[in-house]
Amino acid sequence: MKIQQINMKRMPASTLCRIVNETLEIEVSWPTKEKQITRSFDLPDIIKKYGEDHGCIALCYSPKFASDLIWHETTRFSCAERISSNKSYTSIMETGISVKDTPTSHGRHNAASPAWVIKQRLDATAFLYLLTPVRECKLEDAVLVFHGVDNEPETPTKDQTSHKLFVDGKLQSPPALPSLKMFLESWLPIEIKGPAKMKPDMIADFSIGAPEGAVVYIEATAGIINRMRARNGQKFSLETRGLETGEEIAIKAGYKFWPGVAEKRVVLA
Repeated sequence: MKIQQINMKRMPASTLCRIVNETLEIEVSWPTKEKQITRSFDLPDIIKKYGEDHGCIALCYSPKFASDLIWHETTRFSCAERISSNKSYTSIMETGISVKDTPTSHGRHNAASPAWVIKQRLDATAFLYLLTPVRECKLEDAVLVFHGVDNEPETPTKDQTSHKLFVDGKLQSPPALPSLKMFLESWLPIEIKGPAKMKPDMIADFSIGAPEGAVVYIEATAGIINRMRARNGQKFSLETRGLETGEEIAIKAGYKFWPGVAEKRVVLA
């Protein structure tokens, strides 16, 4: 399992995480509330329950469920919580660099960041994320992203928090990601292989390159495709019957809950 880290400017609680074999033990303590929650989770079981292709499962805390920690799959809601063009999530919700991204642009997927999803749906803060490349993947193929903190100079000592993760007794300190949202956008690329030019009234073959086991969803802005779902290495055909010279077709491929990963343009010449 690969370990990544992302830092926020401020966290509401300190965390101490230990992973031994396939079990996660986490202690969450609030420095100003004299409150602590300790839980243990079997990570393969969490993947089995919540995993998706290009999935992101958040372990978070919400005042709405104050006595426990919550696992929440965020990718399923990334489209539902997307925002309009020419805006940035950080311009709407200030929760630190975990939701930092460039302003959205017209016509793009504009998927909501995991932090945005759980904030909107649960009023929650995540302490770590478990990323699954495919549903029911092996733990060794998953990515764990844990939250650290860059304490601001003006943060009072009593409000400062600490965050540590140990894997099999070894303290983890990977370089911090600038943005989880940006990481997810480039995490699992898809390749569409095939001709860039076609003629009207012809059929051409294309193929998909994707993570092994993932289901890729395919669509085209014109023409007829014979397969709308494919796995790594599978072929599909595009038919241009009834189209005219000079037209351009965009073939798009993505995951069930994370569309628009790849695009290939075909010109009729």
